[in-house]
Amino acid sequence: AEGLGFSENREPFASLARAVPIERLLQLSDPVDREAVLYGVSRLLPDPTRTPVTARALPYLKDLWKRWWFHRELWSAHILPPGCWKVGATRPNNSPYRRVGALSCLTYPLVWQSWIESVRRGDADVFLKVLRSLSHPFWDHHASWDGRILPSSSRLIGLDRASALLFQVLGPMAECSEANLGQQMETWPAAGDAGLLRSASMRLLGTSFPPADVRSQLAREGLLQIYKDFCRAKPCRECSMPEFLQQK
Repeated sequence: AEGLGFSENREPFASLARAVPIERLLQLSDPVDREAVLYGVSRLLPDPTRTPVTARALPYLKDLWKRWWFHRELWSAHILPPGCWKVGATRPNNSPYRRVGALSCLTYPLVWQSWIESVRRGDADVFLKVLRSLSHPFWDHHASWDGRILPSSSRLIGLDRASALLFQVLGPMAECSEANLGQQMETWPAAGDAGLLRSASMRLLGTSFPPADVRSQLAREGLLQIYKDFCRAKPCRECSMPEFLQQK
């Protein structure tokens, strides 16, 4: 779930995954109930009696709200804190509302089983196919609850985000040999968070764009991981990476 959020919303998505374990969520047989719980726990489900929405969005929102209040008592201890989401900082297509919608689509048992099996086998083709095929009747066309329609229908998870998840999810969790996985990773499509990559490159390499020898997606993922593990944790003068490298 964390990988569905860009840099501003990674932590809220990680918190949502901890708050709503997939095993518990799948105990709800109705997919709309699962969706209601995800939106309710995430605090991304507004009260339809207090929130201005269009006629197009209102029936859908009312249904989720009713279902959420039926389940709310069981999940109340896990509701995320207010103000944790950065909504205005993302492009409409990448809004957290749409990404939670994508997460709810992944909870269909057959979809989830197919996706998890692709992770276990290290099958990048099926992994990407499942993510790219996720579709929702409302969120394919909207970015928020206000009901305004996107200029064109948009995939819930685009190729860039799906490709980044190859390295963040499939790579670490695949049950195959390191040599085999390494060969496969060299063929995976390059993608990812361009803004985060620029920040990492500037902080670690002193340039806005990675040099030629850091242009493969595998090298970029390594650069991003160093940035997340060290640069985001402390300012440069307190960096623990030199000490870490000396221990190696």
